[in-house]
Amino acid sequence: GTRRETGVTELMLFDGGWPVPDVFSTIERWFPGRTALLFADCCYSGSLGMEAMLRAGRVSYGALTSSLACTVSTGAWTFTECLIAALRGAIPLSAESNGLITFAELARYAEREMAFNDGQLSTFVSTNGFDPNLVLAAGIRRANPLISEYVEAKWKDGKWYPGRVEKVDGGTFWIRWVGYKESANEQIQVSDIRPFVPQHYASGTPVDVE
Repeated sequence: GTRRETGVTELMLFDGGWPVPDVFSTIERWFPGRTALLFADCCYSGSLGMEAMLRAGRVSYGALTSSLACTVSTGAWTFTECLIAALRGAIPLSAESNGLITFAELARYAEREMAFNDGQLSTFVSTNGFDPNLVLAAGIRRANPLISEYVEAKWKDGKWYPGRVEKVDGGTFWIRWVGYKESANEQIQVSDIRPFVPQHYASGTPVDVE
């Protein structure tokens, strides 16, 4: 994705740019359905969500993207991996869950993964009566509700670092530190674990980018 000086975002295709407003005009002209899912893992991809909110036609939109409308996107492809995991049913669900992965659950999962792994904010927008509880796939219930959750854990130096719970054994948690391989997993006592609370921003919030 790229942005013109006018502020219009374009999706860069093989044969040139495709302005985001034209994406929606094409959908509304040729798409016979009433519900459209939009995913994008590129710079300024949040523009899809911003444009969706301006559309009040017959099509309801669910837009989920890797970045905000005003920011570039990481090249790590974390967002794409989240999408693939959801469609394969590989997103762990709580024991109380009905076992189904919804669009909203994918959005929460992607938000968490992007924030922890890439320090980036994603965009999630639903418009025109789009049902955020639209089912995408069957999921896998977690043996423990904390497995796969991101937390902050106290390391040996007394400082708190972000990590993901990989396994729970009684009062001991196996933590994979963010940015490190599985071989770096460590055992942490429950007393040295605290919740991670991400910052939330409304879609379209300006963000300073260096």
